[in-house]
Amino acid sequence: MIGAVATVASHREPGQALGAFVIAGTLAAATIVRARSAYAIIPVPALAYAVAAGVAGSVHDRAADTALTALAVNAAQWIAGGFVAMILATALAVLITLARWMLRLRTAR
Repeated sequence: MIGAVATVASHREPGQALGAFVIAGTLAAATIVRARSAYAIIPVPALAYAVAAGVAGSVHDRAADTALTALAVNAAQWIAGGFVAMILATALAVLITLARWMLRLRTAR
């Protein structure tokens, strides 16, 4: 949410700023949740970025509201702008989840 607000406040299309906030949020969430439930964080970064990019992009580009086709094309571009950030955030979520599970198994023995 903070990333979407920062993107709208910067008067730019969704991209690097939103991606950085999604990565930071993923790191925070993956370390805060219980180790047993950490797997639930894995799909969240891509979904969160897609929703936030759609909201921030539609606020930034009011001209896209004129036609559904223009909105769909622009939304695809907004989401594609954060592809690398979504991959990095998802990979971090997977790695942190695996590390926490392994640490949990190791301490249980």
